[in-house]
Amino acid sequence: MRVLGRIILLFISGVLFVLANRKFHPADSPLKFFEVDDGLHIKWYHGANSLSEMHEAIAGDHMMLEGDIILRWWGLPNQTEEPVMAHPPAVNSDNTLDNWLTQILNREDKGIKLDFKGLQVVRPSLELLKEKENLVNHPIWANADVVAGPGSSADPIDPKQFLSIVNEVWPNMTLSLGWTTGCCEPFTRQMMEDMLEVCHGVTQPVTFPARAASFRASWEHFKWLLEQNPESYTITVWTPSGAEDWEGTDIYDLLYVRNDCDKTLIYYDLPGEKFEQFKQLSVTAGSLVNYFPLSERDAVDVTWAHAVNSRQELEDVLNSDLMMLEADVLLRGQGTPNQTDIPVMAHPPATDSDITLEEWVERVLSHHSNKGIKLDFKGTDVLEPALRILQHHKNDFFQPILLNADILRGPNANLSTPVDQNEFKRIVGSYFPESIWSIGWTTGWTNTPLDRVYTAEMVSEMSDYAKQLKQPITYPVRAAMIRDSWDLFKNLLDESLSYTLTIWSGANDQVDVDDLVYVRQNYDIDRIYYDLPEPLMQEFMDKINKTIAL
Repeated sequence: MRVLGRIILLFISGVLFVLANRKFHPADSPLKFFEVDDGLHIKWYHGANSLSEMHEAIAGDHMMLEGDIILRWWGLPNQTEEPVMAHPPAVNSDNTLDNWLTQILNREDKGIKLDFKGLQVVRPSLELLKEKENLVNHPIWANADVVAGPGSSADPIDPKQFLSIVNEVWPNMTLSLGWTTGCCEPFTRQMMEDMLEVCHGVTQPVTFPARAASFRASWEHFKWLLEQNPESYTITVWTPSGAEDWEGTDIYDLLYVRNDCDKTLIYYDLPGEKFEQFKQLSVTAGSLVNYFPLSERDAVDVTWAHAVNSRQELEDVLNSDLMMLEADVLLRGQGTPNQTDIPVMAHPPATDSDITLEEWVERVLSHHSNKGIKLDFKGTDVLEPALRILQHHKNDFFQPILLNADILRGPNANLSTPVDQNEFKRIVGSYFPESIWSIGWTTGWTNTPLDRVYTAEMVSEMSDYAKQLKQPITYPVRAAMIRDSWDLFKNLLDESLSYTLTIWSGANDQVDVDDLVYVRQNYDIDRIYYDLPEPLMQEFMDKINKTIAL
């Protein structure tokens, strides 16, 4: 036991030694410093300026601490050369930059963002930082608004002078180069081009501050800017101090952007309970290509387990490498005189199962599985009792939740009864809106010339329905029909970046794999999922030179 105790002590001492002596370049990513893989996991303290705010930020679990810097008696005749921590219109502070840096740099678990409120304060501030360079083992960001932006008449800091001082005094950091802004006008493409010109020749990593209230409306322009240098550029979404409602920003607007971008490229300097709600939404309604560790955000690499409707099937899949659990939900005895109000896992014509939805969910959660969940509701009556169960566990889910129903009548299915579209919207919207909505058509397929494909009217009806929603949507589309209906679905996808397709197939459908290849080659690879039977999926993956993960 003594030997074991010594080994444990030596191990702990070694770990502490490594942590205490690791060298971190201040221009490296906070993701690397904090050992996380998602900008959403970086917690910020915005405006840690006064002594009390600084101590609160240091004592808490905040990771990146942002402080505003002015010169004492800012803008007055008695202005000094001493940098202090305050945001205009304040002109003084009880906290100096000297003290602020010393307190934070003596911690090993914080990063720093310096927000310069004028050109005059840059040099004396960076000289103070340079004096403490022996303490710097943290991510350091330097922020300045250097380009005129929307909704503001304020003059930006001269970018050439700012960059000249930075490169002369302390160049070893990430530059946060922003725009002067007001609430809540969108950015323009010209503003992005002006910023790109400023960044020409900049060798440091750059993050661009994006005001939350303007972000969704300006996303196409920010996305373009990111694409100019994805290895060095990121975005930091922010809102003014005290704006707990983020100036009216809808969390679904931020989700719209997050789901369309690599999760390592956006940071969120956002306060309050609303941020906690956004984090949960980003999990249960988050993009599968962000949630799973995929190369190049390629949706074809998401693997699916279909019809996981029994206890044994669930155990088998939970212990497999498959990523998504798809299961069918109906009421016990559905459509018979013995129908109950208990949701069970079964696909018609079956009307019962050896596992209820409640048991199924509890088993998935107790397994601590990272697998995503897709539940396919096989009737209108099952919606409310099933959604009550999901609502009860809402805060327990840490994976994407897809809720599927065929809400419209589709090709070759004239005798089918879709799930009531209005009830689906009402019930899911009431009990579990924080999900991905998988809404499709009832379909049939006989592998004969009598088969028909999706029509413009069918797709238009779905488009009109989807425009009422703010949730991310995936449209399940039958593989045998996709090629002949492709132009319709391409137009549907083009309507919103929050739309995806999930291509599926019946076990006996005859599908030309070249049709699937055509679709893949003609749209973004992060917008189309493939939930296909194994032989068809293998043939498809061989055609596109991908290795299938089983």
